[in-house]
Amino acid sequence: MGGSLRFNLDPMSKREEKDLWVALQQVGMYDYVKSLPSGLDSNVATDGANLSV
Repeated sequence: MGGSLRFNLDPMSKREEKDLWVALQQVGMYDYVKSLPSGLDSNVATDGANLSV
């Protein structure tokens, strides 16, 4: 993993933003990502280390 959360969820940029938020809700990450200062544009650390909840 690398790049933004948005890129990792939708690397081909084919989905609307609302679809990404729905996906995050389904996996229990909505509140966490919403609380990040950059939201979907937050960077993902190597191996997703900053996403371990």
